Amino acid sequence: NSTVASYNLQRPSYINYIYTGPCGTAFYNPDTSSTQDTSVFSTTFSNLRVEQFTYRGFDFRSLVRTGNVYSNIYLTTGSTGVSPNIATLSCDTLFYLGGGESESSIHQLNTEWATFYTAAIVFEGCSNIAASTIHIEHATPGANNVPFIKTNKSCGTIQSLTIYGNYYPVSQDPTVTGTSFFQCNSSAN
Repeated sequence: NSTVASYNLQRPSYINYIYTGPCGTAFYNPDTSSTQDTSVFSTTFSNLRVEQFTYRGFDFRSLVRTGNVYSNIYLTTGSTGVSPNIATLSCDTLFYLGGGESESSIHQLNTEWATFYTAAIVFEGCSNIAASTIHIEHATPGANNVPFIKTNKSCGTIQSLTIYGNYYPVSQDPTVTGTSFFQCNSSAN
């Protein structure tokens, strides 16, 4: 059990050129029910690479986050030291935005070489997310009925989405419907 310092990231904060891994979760923003103020707004996260994580590359869930920019983010449970990049670990989700993320933009989010059990990308309780480019490559759902992108009580746009080179399980059970690309819950999608 370790303690990590928690600081507010507020206008104009800039997190740039970070390469990290192996880890459980690389970038984490807890919900605001904790004893510390964990507000993150008007912050740019740019040129970040996370490898070999076992839970989430990004896990942002505080209730006060607005106007953030996510640019050139590369997330993989594999390692660039392996060629081809096929030595992957399993994870829950590569990129998770939840809580109060709003009026934020995503430019070039790469989720690659991973086996995931919730979704490659999750938006939960987010509003007005503008994603210009999302790339999912060689990402594999770890079970049937696991989507590539999952939304819950969220709205926004994705201008360009590529999903290729992915392998998903095909069940021998005729009652299982297989894997879907998207799973949207609630009427706010």
